[in-house]
Amino acid sequence: MTVPGRVLSSGTVPSTTFRPVGRRHWLFPAGLMVFAALWLVFFPRTFTIVDEDAYLTQALLLRHGRLTYEESGIPAPHMTVEQAGRLASKYPPGNSLLLLPFTLLGWRGAFLLGLVLALLGTWLFRRVLAVIEPGADPAWSLLYLFYPTVVLYSRTLMSDLAA
Repeated sequence: MTVPGRVLSSGTVPSTTFRPVGRRHWLFPAGLMVFAALWLVFFPRTFTIVDEDAYLTQALLLRHGRLTYEESGIPAPHMTVEQAGRLASKYPPGNSLLLLPFTLLGWRGAFLLGLVLALLGTWLFRRVLAVIEPGADPAWSLLYLFYPTVVLYSRTLMSDLAA
């Protein structure tokens, strides 16, 4: 068994499909730009999952320096727990903390986190691929970016991409 990109005892390098064919260095940045452009053209209009409401309202609470919904002016979503007569989100605050800076652009601005995380995840995937296979074509990283689950969750406020 040979490992792609490694030198065999005979001194030759086994062929691998990961090697770039010609000069296609433009493909990786072009793929990122196409994804970002299409994402922005089809910008999410609203959230569609109940959990997104909980993450967004919790981010808005945190932005206003609150942990509970009482007297906040922010309606409590269905996903709350009551403790000592106060309503708080049942979700951990990690995703809401990530959403927080984007809420400064308005509640719809929070959707930009999904685009940022999808692009960041693709860049990280490219870095991992470069460590595993130093001569690998960066375009292989676009398989992560255009994977249907990444495309879907990049358009939501869910914590899946951050996880």
